[in-house]
Amino acid sequence: TMFQDFTVPGDGMYFVTFMVAGRYLNQFVGTPFGGVLTFDVSVDSNVAGTYTTTDLMPYTDKVAQVALTAGSHRLSFHATGTTAAVPDQTAFIDKVSVTPVPEPNSMLAIGAALGGLGIARQWLRRKQS
Repeated sequence: TMFQDFTVPGDGMYFVTFMVAGRYLNQFVGTPFGGVLTFDVSVDSNVAGTYTTTDLMPYTDKVAQVALTAGSHRLSFHATGTTAAVPDQTAFIDKVSVTPVPEPNSMLAIGAALGGLGIARQWLRRKQS
């Protein structure tokens, strides 16, 4: 298990994003190792998602959505098992972040602004020709 405490400024929905990769399978050493691992991603002991890596899995983007209240929380990654006969399995985790989910009204406002800029650009082009 590994964990990190973090704080969010307000109540709402948040994305937990990260990248995960599986380790190279090596059966020809004293203790074989590989990259087949199942793990849970939890916030405050509530499982947000369960993921499984494979041997030689390249870094892959993953995302979970969670509802959080303003204040401190604990994000944890907890290995729950392996499906491989090799006892030493590892998942590499990188670029972890917790970000607010954009509200639909915010997305609508951004879309309207971009559409307005496109219309203004076309109007200026027509005016110049």
